[in-house]
Amino acid sequence: MLADEILAAANSPADRIYMGALSALGIAIRQAKRFDLTPGIIVTANTISASSFAAQLRALPLCRFPFEFTWMEWPGADPVYDDAYRVDNATAAAPAPHRMGVLIHADESRQKGSMTFAWSHRRDGINACPLACFFDWRAEAPEVDDVSRSFFRQSGRSEDELRQQIVAQSQGLPQVKGSSEADLVDERSRFGFNISPAFKFWAEALVRRHGALPGPGSPEWQMWTSDIRGEPGVARSILLLLNSKNLTHSEESPAPERLNRQRTKAGKLPLLGHTKIRIKLSRALQRRAGEEGQRGAARLHAVRGHFKIRASGVYWWSDFMRGDPARGAVHGTYKIDD
Repeated sequence: MLADEILAAANSPADRIYMGALSALGIAIRQAKRFDLTPGIIVTANTISASSFAAQLRALPLCRFPFEFTWMEWPGADPVYDDAYRVDNATAAAPAPHRMGVLIHADESRQKGSMTFAWSHRRDGINACPLACFFDWRAEAPEVDDVSRSFFRQSGRSEDELRQQIVAQSQGLPQVKGSSEADLVDERSRFGFNISPAFKFWAEALVRRHGALPGPGSPEWQMWTSDIRGEPGVARSILLLLNSKNLTHSEESPAPERLNRQRTKAGKLPLLGHTKIRIKLSRALQRRAGEEGQRGAARLHAVRGHFKIRASGVYWWSDFMRGDPARGAVHGTYKIDD
C-alpha cells in the first residue's frame, strides 16, 4: 500500500529534500480513515469527471467527506489508467505511477479543505506534489484562494478579463455542454491551487533562499501542475461516488496482526489497516438494460452516465447499453455544440 510506503519514507533523502513533507504526510495518514479504491471506482470516477459541470455543481453541496482526515489510494498503472496516461502524455518520459493517493484534510463542515497528492513508481519510489488543491463545495461558498488567480489580478487585469479567461479555458471540454458561463466561473471558483500544508517548512525555506516561491509560468509550476493534472477532478468524482446511494460498498481490511508482530520484531513499521471500496453496478445495470416496454423495444444504444438528485440524496447512473440488439444498433458519438 502507498500509505505504508509513505510512512517508511520518513527521514529518507526525499523527505529531507522536502524538509519533512513526507513525514508530515505520514503523521496525517496515521490518523486518517484510509480507503483502497478498486479500478472500477477509478474508471467510473473518470466518467463522472467528464460529466456536466452543471450536474456536478448541483450534487456537490449534498456531499461530504466522511472524516477530518481521509486517505484514498488506488492503482495508478491499471490497464485503463495506463492507456489514458499514454495517450495524454505521448511525449512524457515518466511512466504511469504504480500507486496514486490523496490526503484530504477537511474542516468541520467536511465540504471545505485541501487535497495533497502523492504517488509511487516501482523504480523511483515515493513522490508528492507541493501544490495542493484547496476546495469549498458548500452552497454559496466564497471563492477559494488560488495562486493563478492572484497572479492574474496582480497583473492589473480586470475581473471581467479573468471571467473571460476561465470561460475560454473551459471551451472544448465535454463537461461544458449544458453549462452556462456562470456555471463555469462558479465551478472554477470552488477550487484553487496553493502550497500544501505538508510542504509548509519546505516552502518557507524556499522563500528564505530565493525571496519568493515559483509562480505560474515557471518551470517548477509547470512540473507541479502536470504531476496532478486531472487528479483533483478524479478526487472530486470519488467524493460524489462515495456519497451516491446506489453505487459503492465497503469491506474492512484490518492490518494482519501476525505479520505486524513479525515486522515489529524485525524493527519495521507495522502495516496499516484500510477499507476496500468497491463499485456495485452489475445488478442495476442488468435490470435497466433489460427493462420491458417501449425502452426494451428500442434498438440497442448507449446511455450516458448522469446524476439524479432526489430528496433522499445523490444517485449516479453509470453508462449502460439499453435496447434489443435484434432490432439493430445505434452507433454514434457525442458532439459538443459550438
